[in-house]
Formats: sequence, structure tokens, C-alpha cells
Amino acid sequence: MVPVHQVFRKALASVHLRFRHCIGAETQLGRRHRMRSTASRPTFIRFDNSQETTMNRLQFAAPLLSMLAISSAWAANVDAAQATGPYVGGAIGRTSFSARNLGLPKIASDESAQASKVYGGYRFSDLVGVEAGYVRLGSAIETLTVGNQAVSQRVTARSLYVAATSRLPLSTDFALTGKAGVSFGKSSSANLLPASADMTGSKRSFMWGIGAEYQLTDAIALTADFDHFGQLSNKVRANLFSAGVRYRF
Repeated sequence: MVPVHQVFRKALASVHLRFRHCIGAETQLGRRHRMRSTASRPTFIRFDNSQETTMNRLQFAAPLLSMLAISSAWAANVDAAQATGPYVGGAIGRTSFSARNLGLPKIASDESAQASKVYGGYRFSDLVGVEAGYVRLGSAIETLTVGNQAVSQRVTARSLYVAATSRLPLSTDFALTGKAGVSFGKSSSANLLPASADMTGSKRSFMWGIGAEYQLTDAIALTADFDHFGQLSNKVRANLFSAGVRYRF
């Protein structure tokens, strides 16, 4: 759907083009008239009214151009107002885990998992908003050497976050987004490792994210995001790449 302010801008451009065409045609007609007058009656001086006609058209067109400009600015303000308000969304993606400082030899690992998230927020303007969400980050598996045996530890992670948001429109339909806030993360499982390598636990950590959105309609947008949740426990960190849909009320 074409935004209202673009329709007004196209109308403004069309009026401006026709206005220039009329002025050009009038000017050319006046020049031809002067040339014929000079050739046929060289002893007389004739004054044409092309300049007066042009001024009359300028006086007529000026209010119209002003009205279109004001309407275009008003429509742009309406579109900006429509960008505010509450919204909800959902996404699926892949989590990238990182297990650090386990203190045991690592034999193998599976640090990627399918993830999903749901969230909701309120946008006060393009610059300021708030958002809260719940993310199921999936599971990570680390296989370590404990004594003379290989032990595989699996942990399942999740996060609840609250963040401030911001938005940078690049066009009518496309914008960049960002967020920063606090993640309340947790990784859980029955621990099979020594206490020094325990990957389970919970952690409050700084989180941030960047993304992009494409507006399909006034209410529906496609989203793509990268979110960093920091530490989920003392040993585990997580990032999330996701794509989804957002609905604005």
C-alpha cells in the first residue's frame, strides 16, 4: 500500500512539471510573436502580454503548490504517528552457545540449537520504545574428559529479557532496529560434571541486539535480528540469530 505522503508528493511533482511546461510554452510563443512583429513592422514597437500572463499563472499556482506542500507534510506526520503504539511478535532461529573455563579437556561439542522467542512492546516514537520477551534458546552439549572417561553434559537454556528499543527508518518500508537491556538467563540440567565445570545455573546479564524490519502492511512487518544475551550461567553464553513477524496494533 502506497503511503499517503508519497501520493501527495507525486501530485506535487506533477503540478510542478505542468507548471514549468506552461511557462516554457508561453515564453516560446511570446518570442515567436515578437520575431513576426519585428519582421513585418520594423518601424513600430509592440509589447506582448506574455510576462503579464506568466505572472497571473504564478499567482494562481502559488496557493495550489503551498496547499500540496502543507498536505504532504501533514501526511508524513500522520505516518510517523502510525509508527507508535503497542506491538507483539514471534521469531524462530538458531542459538550459538559458548562454554568457557570448564577446566577439563574438551572432546566434542554441539553448541548450536534451534530457538524461538515471543515478545511484546510499546513504541513511543522511532527513537524510544520498550520491549520484553521470553526466549527458548535450545540445548548445548559438551563432551569432556573426566578422569579416564568421556562425559557428555547437556544443558537447556532460556532467557527472559527487558530492553529499551530504538528504530532508524531508511525508507517508508525498511528500517534498522536496536535494543539494549537486561537478560535473566538460565541453563538447567542434571549436572554430570565436577563443580568446577558445572554449566548449570542462572545469571543476570547485559543484553543487546540489532536488526532490520520490512513493513508489509501498516500492521505487519517481517523482522531479522541478532541478539546477544551475555551469560546464562557462570560458564555459558549465548547469541541468537532469528527471523520472524511482528504485528502492530
